[in-house]
Amino acid sequence: MEKILNWKLFLFVASLLLSSLSFVACDPDKEDEDTDVTTPTYKELIIGKWGVNKVIEERLINGEIESSDTLIYDSTSLGYLAITFTNNGKAITVYGNNSSSDTIDYYVLNNDLYLTKEDSHSTLSIKTLNSSSLNLYLEQDFDNGYTSKRSLYFSKISK
Repeated sequence: MEKILNWKLFLFVASLLLSSLSFVACDPDKEDEDTDVTTPTYKELIIGKWGVNKVIEERLINGEIESSDTLIYDSTSLGYLAITFTNNGKAITVYGNNSSSDTIDYYVLNNDLYLTKEDSHSTLSIKTLNSSSLNLYLEQDFDNGYTSKRSLYFSKISK
């Protein structure tokens, strides 16, 4: 008699486990999702030509704000910067009215943009990146207690 009760208890527990697994496996919310649609990654979204339209900079000395500037640019401004990110890891920067240009290497990893040229490199945090706008943040600390914090705002010019 005890073996029969143990067997019934085993079957009851096994049926509970199987039924709970089937509920998890058949989540109705998951059926409505379109699995063929993919969201573009930062590596894909960054490709194209971007023009800077605003730079916000804070300069701090020993943690105290010394000055803060907001600079607004258009394509005719002397300090204007356009940067084209290619799909082969090269970025072409153009300053001013095509007065000077430079080619640098870049790559995107997670939320960071890495720029390198010869023996120098910079890491910028990607704060916003979509098909029309790019916001980068750069913080640099110097040995003399000076810190520069910059937010750079770009608009997409072309693909």
